[in-house]
Amino acid sequence: MMGMGFVEIAILFILLGNQGNIGVPLGIPPAEEVQLMSDVAPENCLFYASWATAGKLDGEKNPTERWFAQPKIQAAWSEIQNRLLVEGLVDEDFEAEYQKQLAKLVQVLASQAIVRSTVVFVETAPRWESLSGGCVIYLDPGSVTQIATDLKALQGILPEDWKPRQFDIEGSSYQAFTPDDSPFEISIGLRGQFAIIGFGPDAIAKIDKKVRTAEPAWLSDLKQKLPVQRRSSISRIDIRGLLALVQEEPWWSDFAEEPVKNILRLDSLVAFESVCGLDEKGFISRHRLTIDGTTPVGLAALFDAKPLSDADLKSLSGKHDWATGVRLSIPNALTLIEQFATFSGESWDDMTSQFKDMYGLRLKEDVLDHLDGSILIHGNLDSGNPTGDWMIQIGISDEMSFFDNLQTFNEKLAGLIEEDENTKFATNEVDGTEVHSIQVASDFGFIPEPIWFLRDGRLCIGLDQETVEKWITTPTEPLSADESFQQLLAQARQAGLEQPLSVSRVDFASAIRLLMSFSSMLGMADAPFKASDLPPTEVLINGLEPSVSLTFRTADGFEILARQTIPSAAPGATLASAAVFGAPRVLRIQTAAKQSMSKNNMRQIMVATHFYHDAHLALPALFNQDKTGKPLLSWRVHILPYIEQDEFYKQFHLDEPWDSEHNIKLVEKMPEVFRHPKLKLEPGQTAYVGLIGLHMAWQLPKDDKQMPTGMTLEAIRDLDGCGHTIALVEVNAEHAVVWTKPEDLNIDDLELIEKLTGIWQKGMIFSTWDASIRSFPSIPDDEKLRQLFRVDDGKHLGTLEIEFGR
Repeated sequence: MMGMGFVEIAILFILLGNQGNIGVPLGIPPAEEVQLMSDVAPENCLFYASWATAGKLDGEKNPTERWFAQPKIQAAWSEIQNRLLVEGLVDEDFEAEYQKQLAKLVQVLASQAIVRSTVVFVETAPRWESLSGGCVIYLDPGSVTQIATDLKALQGILPEDWKPRQFDIEGSSYQAFTPDDSPFEISIGLRGQFAIIGFGPDAIAKIDKKVRTAEPAWLSDLKQKLPVQRRSSISRIDIRGLLALVQEEPWWSDFAEEPVKNILRLDSLVAFESVCGLDEKGFISRHRLTIDGTTPVGLAALFDAKPLSDADLKSLSGKHDWATGVRLSIPNALTLIEQFATFSGESWDDMTSQFKDMYGLRLKEDVLDHLDGSILIHGNLDSGNPTGDWMIQIGISDEMSFFDNLQTFNEKLAGLIEEDENTKFATNEVDGTEVHSIQVASDFGFIPEPIWFLRDGRLCIGLDQETVEKWITTPTEPLSADESFQQLLAQARQAGLEQPLSVSRVDFASAIRLLMSFSSMLGMADAPFKASDLPPTEVLINGLEPSVSLTFRTADGFEILARQTIPSAAPGATLASAAVFGAPRVLRIQTAAKQSMSKNNMRQIMVATHFYHDAHLALPALFNQDKTGKPLLSWRVHILPYIEQDEFYKQFHLDEPWDSEHNIKLVEKMPEVFRHPKLKLEPGQTAYVGLIGLHMAWQLPKDDKQMPTGMTLEAIRDLDGCGHTIALVEVNAEHAVVWTKPEDLNIDDLELIEKLTGIWQKGMIFSTWDASIRSFPSIPDDEKLRQLFRVDDGKHLGTLEIEFGR
């Protein structure tokens, strides 16, 4: 969803799920389960996600179906699907017939996968290149014929370098091919009412074998441990297997060796599993994080704490729009902080020493050791009140000792603040409670004022005086008395889950009202859809009940039980559906992406020529030469120091030709900037060339210096102008050159146009001497091109109709 504004993203976050359950409403309401989707799951599974066919909504069954069945909600959901799947998918987006046909096929498959039962899975493998997996879609009967027709139309038109082939398994025909730059062979075909797509070695054969076996034990176990009355989606991510693959990558050790391996200890996480669906009360989701061993380590150790107490739950408000409570392990949190401080080059001892110098307290012994780990947060989502009744409560294990330390802190802080004439430290009493605050004088309107006090064994922190006074003087209804919380807690206890480690309650209606009130100000014009495309606020909030989520510590990890009105999907299913949504759009932008990469290459090359000019007071000549005038090495070699390749440049023997015994060995080490993103060229060949001929800004070298110089930018500006003279072009694959060879495009060649065509479907990309990257929608004739190549004939780009590259 590139280009979406903050509001659109935030609204979708709410509309499509929350609390570990973010995603599109797949399989809602679930039709009858298709057992094949479970049977094809591999025994050794790296990733698995499946969802049901979306059945007919019954507005009488539960709050979720009533909300989702609203005509305007259904219309908006259909529009979102349409825009994400097919918007702008037209023939002009593609260069070849096979691309158009493939896009047509993918579009139909993607639209089916969103509303029909689908499974996506990947088998565990030791290396990326040995991965295999697949996708099976239970098609609507009406789409089978269309897909069969599209598959047949692909036969014989796929490019040869895709290695297309046909094969049969159990009477079903499949097509296989390996797309550009893909490490995997993709195979696709129909088997009755199922579309079967495989990737990787022997993918279809593996799927066919699994079809005739029962579902694996891990999947049966998952369904039993996370039961949902009407299951709509299910997923599993093998975290350990995924990390093992990532750690094989060369960049891994440099990127995250220390924090990930020794601090966060992600290797201790085994798997994340989710099941979502409906029951009589609406949408429900269950998630399980499995860890290695019984004692969490690293990041997971933060949550290795006692559950929230009844007193904690009574202190958390149940009448605010947002209420969250969690209990953390303070000792484990301190260990992580110390480890990260050391990793980042900071000294924990220095940090604690500075704290003591400022406030007269030992950070660990006098402050952190007195916290019991409970953190309670609540507030209201009110656009008219930025502080929104927000309050943070931090549990204290020894209030008496902490009170003395807090007094010391306040005295020191007051002394520090006295030095600032715009800030005031204040202490007053509210209903017998001593309250401390920092007041800031400002000309910029409202400034939140931190305000804190001790009460009932908790350090309470607010943002304005009114919130604090209300909290102290007015009893609040606790979250523990909330009906939705009580119902979910009772359901958890039936499943053997007792006291939660964390709780969360969100009033979605208030959140949507807040976001919709800002939508017109913060929306982005280039989003696939805007907040204004969504139903009116009163429709979105109609029938919405608060969302409640509970997290529990289990013997082998953690489990989340959540309930909300708005339908969603298991996180893995959401991840898989994102690929489904993106497939047609990826096809559409492939050509544009390659054009963008080529333009970026050309821009880097041209900027390097400008740096060369700055260093040598002139642009590079076409090549350097020996004392007899023999060309040696191309200008592309001599700009290496200006594309961060100085060490590579030093490897060349500059007084020898490009094909000398030494220099020829360096050809295949060509920098990426000279590699064309689309053209299939021999190693060491480039399509980026300068221009040879009379009246060119590219000139022959003046002498036998190793760093050859030619014309100056000032001279070009005084003639036709840097922005009106073409400097760099792409030639097609048949006329690509060895990048080190002193060879470029001769503009007097009778086959000039033929050398520039066939790279893109239409037109050409080029750079002018001011390093601007531009394009012609169609290639001009020879004479017009020559006029733009020449530097001194008075012909400008403005005399032709051109399209500037973006």
